Amino acid sequence: VERTFTKTITEITDTEVIYKGGGPTDLLGNSLRTYLGAPSTGSQIWGVDYAVGKRWTSRHRSFSPSGVPAQNVLDVRVVARGKITVPAGTFDAFVVEANGWVTGSGIHIRQETRYWLVPDQIRSEIASENFQRNQNGRVLQSDRRELVSYRQS
Repeated sequence: VERTFTKTITEITDTEVIYKGGGPTDLLGNSLRTYLGAPSTGSQIWGVDYAVGKRWTSRHRSFSPSGVPAQNVLDVRVVARGKITVPAGTFDAFVVEANGWVTGSGIHIRQETRYWLVPDQIRSEIASENFQRNQNGRVLQSDRRELVSYRQS
């Protein structure tokens, strides 16, 4: 484990969910900031409804922590539904893959992400696996996140 974090919803507005310990999202759960705090606009990773085989494309802009803009084009697909066990419990989750490219000034990164979602229960991923590779295939970043606990009041 490299790090852990807690996200607590502190406010819900007409357009955003605001967290203590994490960046804001839109009402569907799409990030409005990267985990490093840089802005991200127009992300469409989280959808309104899910069914195995459903596909869509997310085209959005993000910025590096130093302010360099990038264009993200990701093909998103619901590939399966099944059980996943993480420290927070066992869930019947949709498996969503988002694969594509992040490009910009001096940036050309292949993004490969797999999410496990239970949208009718939790508006965040139960688990995720993320790989970023340069155009030569060298892994630049690799991480896995798992939900350790959650509660709703």
